Amino acid sequence: MITDRPDQTESAVIIPRDFVQFEIGFIYQKQKFSDGTNSFENENLILASTLCRYGVSSNFELRFGGEYFFGQSYTNGLKSDLQGVQNLMFGAKMQLRSNQKILSNIGVIVQTLIPFGNQKLRRDNFTPTFLLCVDQRITEVLSFDINLGTESVTHLGKYSYVYTGSLGYDLGNRL
Repeated sequence: MITDRPDQTESAVIIPRDFVQFEIGFIYQKQKFSDGTNSFENENLILASTLCRYGVSSNFELRFGGEYFFGQSYTNGLKSDLQGVQNLMFGAKMQLRSNQKILSNIGVIVQTLIPFGNQKLRRDNFTPTFLLCVDQRITEVLSFDINLGTESVTHLGKYSYVYTGSLGYDLGNRL
């Protein structure tokens, strides 16, 4: 089983045809910073960060997900809370190359965030994302994955660029 959770790097591998896979995780973030005059602190917990994957064919899967956000912010000691469902995601992954010696697996993810949930947490428009996912097997149990892509920043009419990497170690078939 190869998952797209819990890290930020999506795998290049899809799930088998007619299989459904649920991946659920959480993210905890804590930030403190100051601009010299004001101090800011954010503490966020994203729960039930869920991705549902469905294998449509031998090289294509559909993806759907969402998450629940709890956040606290302090600005110069003044506290504010924010919580609720934030954005849903819908998309697809296509595997272009699989089980090769060089560039072992290559896939492409096309997805969009759907404006949904708490008005203060959601985006105003659909937000498309494109990711190229590459996996290189180093040994039978060790691999290196990278993602390169772009995401629309619709309120600015621009795109941001995405790049991630992760090192994976196979703990065995029993885990």
